[in-house]
Order: sequence, then structure tokens, then C-alpha cells
Amino acid sequence: IMTEAKKYVTKEYHEGHNAYEQGFALTSNPYLSGNVDGDMWYWMFGWQDALADDVKNIKATIIAAATPINRERQN
Repeated sequence: IMTEAKKYVTKEYHEGHNAYEQGFALTSNPYLSGNVDGDMWYWMFGWQDALADDVKNIKATIIAAATPINRERQN
């Protein structure tokens, strides 16, 4: 049984997720300056979850394209 991963819902998490979707690099993290404790951690989770969603979609596309067609059921 697979359980769905819990995603962080902090402001930094969403900023990391949005930054990824807008095409920014992980190194563009504004929290890398170290001024605020822990924010970089949540930014990275948001960024990595967005990347993981992309990888899942790409894998599903590849699997769908590589799956043999059952010609008996094809109309």
C-alpha cells in the first residue's frame, strides 16, 4: 500500500514550488543568505516536490508510449 507523501505548507514551501514552475534555478533561493533559520529547508522541499511531479508526468508519458497496443480491443 502506497501512502501519499505529506507536503509542507509553509510560505517558503510555496515560494520554492512557484520558483520551480517559473523556471528559476534552485540556487536562486533567497534564503541561501542564511539570515533566516530553516526557511531554506522548506524552500527546497517545495522546489523538489515540483520537480518530482514533473518526473512522475514524464515517466507516465514514457510508459504510455511504450505499452504495447492490444489490437483485439482496438476499434
